[in-house]
Amino acid sequence: MIAYSKQGNEKKSRFMWCSWRVLAILMCLTIAIQYIAMKTIRSYRLYNCDESRGTGDCSPNWAQVSHWFGCPDPSNNQPTEESASRKHILILGTTRSGSSFLGQFFNQNPNVFYLYEPLFHVESFFGSLADHLGSKLNNKVLLGAFRDLLRSVFDCDLYSLEPYIKPFPQHHQTKGLFRRAASRALCSPPLCDVKYAKDESVCFKMCHNLNLTLTAEVCQKRAHVVLKTVRFDNVADLRSLAEDSRLDLKVIHLVRDPRAVLSSRMSAFKAFIDYRTWKKNGAMPPQTDTSLATDVCSNFLQSMHLGLKPPAWLSGRYMLVRYEDLAREPLEKAREMYKFVGLPLEPFVMNWIVLNTHGNDKPRWHHLYSTYRDSAKTAENWRLSMDYNIVQFLQNACNETFAELGYRSVSSIEELRNINATLVEERNFTYFT
Repeated sequence: MIAYSKQGNEKKSRFMWCSWRVLAILMCLTIAIQYIAMKTIRSYRLYNCDESRGTGDCSPNWAQVSHWFGCPDPSNNQPTEESASRKHILILGTTRSGSSFLGQFFNQNPNVFYLYEPLFHVESFFGSLADHLGSKLNNKVLLGAFRDLLRSVFDCDLYSLEPYIKPFPQHHQTKGLFRRAASRALCSPPLCDVKYAKDESVCFKMCHNLNLTLTAEVCQKRAHVVLKTVRFDNVADLRSLAEDSRLDLKVIHLVRDPRAVLSSRMSAFKAFIDYRTWKKNGAMPPQTDTSLATDVCSNFLQSMHLGLKPPAWLSGRYMLVRYEDLAREPLEKAREMYKFVGLPLEPFVMNWIVLNTHGNDKPRWHHLYSTYRDSAKTAENWRLSMDYNIVQFLQNACNETFAELGYRSVSSIEELRNINATLVEERNFTYFT
């Protein structure tokens, strides 16, 4: 009888423990679902409010109400005269591919509102949420949140960033926006008292908290919006944005020699510690995650195939740029990119390119993502330090990508180190399709 009672208590305890665990998980999921639902409703802007004026004068957005109840939207998502002339440009890269460098070609344009990696905050938020729930990050949910935020920021809705920024902005003011100093607009009047704090350290010290209400006004006053991101693996994930006629989206897809990308990542990120060990010891550690090196190859190839033989939704919206071409002929590539997006290449931008891509002096400041450099000299400098065994592995794993993007393989360490002989073949990709 005693044994039976003890066994019953153990079963009851296990049952109650499991019940509480299930209840805790359900509560966390409920909070997450409610949050996403509120974000979705907020993004649709049920009310048209002039929040920047603080008048509290809000009127219902009947077009969205009609859409929710199955009624046709009379606007039919057709672009207005103002939106038709406004350019929305997305620079699509991968980490350590040179996208920060490319971004400066538009950031230096005084008519452009440029934002550096706005999706950083979204990824961080959902990553923390997944860790809290003890689950893997749902890629579909993440991509949906990415697209929603890009659409909002393209529309100068900077409030859409607030729920993702840590610490949470107070009275629409924040000091936590990721890499604020990478944007000329965010480190210039009226958002900063300094004329233009182009050095990140100066921007951090001299610029006050970022007022998101005022930032939205600055965005609206600029003629065009350019966003830079490394958080989409495939251009196919941008379809809903490309099909939005109000945006008339243009995508500039930056690729780079995968060997150079890996070399840079090995120096920059902790996740590549096994590759650093491989380089040091000359042998691949058995636990090495090779996908960290090879995924970039398949991602480049998939986007390239789709973009250069585009379906209707992507036709005329995709341009492929190799970092090496941009580094060697920056002015020529700048002209091509500006022609593609339909903007004139301003003299101010051309002057910046000449001054910051052909200089012999060291940058006045140093940062992991510095864009001030002699670009032609640095494009293939990775060859002087990259381990030949790792290069061989990547060449074998990514031979199709190398062939289609025009990157030559090497067959000896001497060939690898001879930077006088370029590994970049001449290619003329079809930019305007």
